[in-house]
Amino acid sequence: MQTIINRKESFVNKRNILAVIAIMLIGATLAGFAIADDKKPSMEDMMGAYAKYMNPGPQHKLLEPVIGSWDCVSRMWMNPDSLPAESKSTGESRWILGGRFIQEDASGDMMGMPFHGMGLTGYDQINQEYISIWVDEMSTSMMVSRGQMDASGKVLTMYATCKDPMDGMKEKTYKMVTTIISNDKHTMEMYEPGLNGKEKKSFDLTYTRKK
Repeated sequence: MQTIINRKESFVNKRNILAVIAIMLIGATLAGFAIADDKKPSMEDMMGAYAKYMNPGPQHKLLEPVIGSWDCVSRMWMNPDSLPAESKSTGESRWILGGRFIQEDASGDMMGMPFHGMGLTGYDQINQEYISIWVDEMSTSMMVSRGQMDASGKVLTMYATCKDPMDGMKEKTYKMVTTIISNDKHTMEMYEPGLNGKEKKSFDLTYTRKK
């Protein structure tokens, strides 16, 4: 009989010890959640952080002079010593998505063939750089370029890396320089590596605002 009582007391003591351990574990877990909740940002904090990057800023305003309807003249050099081939086109640039991006549409002729192209340009607040995407009927590729505006706010220099089908699909880095001359005129110049490894001008485009 005494043996049965001793076993019963031992079982009760073990059960009490397990209960205490369980309570301690639950308490530690709840404390951990409380600490996590203290560190977890509120919805208001998260929205505030995101809002810094969702709205257009002063960098977007610097692009305002390129908005409008344009008469365009392009020149293309097959090699630096040759005369350029000239083409005429028209362009239309407008703000979209609440002033976050510029959509450009261009139509005309290129090397004697009908041409149509379009692009998107904006300023990436997160990566702090200008970014542009260009597509046209001369290729099935997208040209993605990134760059910065100079201190004057008038010269935007961007770079894009593309494969050249005319040079064994070698990757080449192209430089595009957009210069805002006035509210009624701006230019875009394209440079690429030459055969001697030095940079050469291969293309330029002059925009004159339609009257």
